[in-house]
Amino acid sequence: MVASAFGSVAYAMGLGLSELMEKEHPWFRLSVAEGPGCTGSTYNLLTKPEEWGQRIICTCVIDYWMAPKAKGPYEKAVPDIADKVKMLGNYYIATVGLYTLDPNIKTEKDLAGKTVALGKRGQTAWGLLPTMVLTELAPELNCKLDYLDPKSATAALIDGRADAACISLVVSPDFAVVRKTGAMIDMEASGRTPHWIAWSDDLVKRAEDTGWLPYLNPVVVAAGTYPNQTEPLQTTFIHCGLSCGKDSLMSWPTSSPNSGSNTVLP
Repeated sequence: MVASAFGSVAYAMGLGLSELMEKEHPWFRLSVAEGPGCTGSTYNLLTKPEEWGQRIICTCVIDYWMAPKAKGPYEKAVPDIADKVKMLGNYYIATVGLYTLDPNIKTEKDLAGKTVALGKRGQTAWGLLPTMVLTELAPELNCKLDYLDPKSATAALIDGRADAACISLVVSPDFAVVRKTGAMIDMEASGRTPHWIAWSDDLVKRAEDTGWLPYLNPVVVAAGTYPNQTEPLQTTFIHCGLSCGKDSLMSWPTSSPNSGSNTVLP
């Protein structure tokens, strides 16, 4: 399994799955490696199937929107991405956005000329999505984007090397359950007070007018849902899942190659 970058939900989940399989199954093992991110891995699967075809990766719903339209890293349209990249199941429902330590930065409009720390370029939630928002939907802001990883982005914000940083929190569909990511835990451990950056109504309107609304996928989070969130927050709702190439579904072993057993994988 090629998970996303260190500090991401996909990477932590992959390690957890690997440990669980080693504990619960007599021979089935999952090798987990850090990867470029969900979009980066999906792009690699589509463009290098001979190398990536037998790997489990993560793919986000945004990839199924970008690829057919040749958006983001997809230079050529891939109209049949749903046939080539098979979703095995969702693992990640979350909101994605930005936060800051400056209470005067309230929406993306206040980021003009400022430095924003992000995850890796290939990470859908932590890197690519805020990049596309700030460069495609609000290019006039001319932000400086610093690509790190999820935890390092928050560290840069805490240390004063960035004015804002990417942040994602795992949620249930009704927001009754909120789970903090490693970056959020680091922020709280620092003793600093984060301030949430909302997408402005103008940004949402621009996304609607230009056909980017499915990508931005705005949602309003009720005040008090997140730490130190005193006002409703308009941000992005996203979900991602584990996926693989279509051919690998037919080629994975269903029993131990050494045992002669016909035991089917659970």
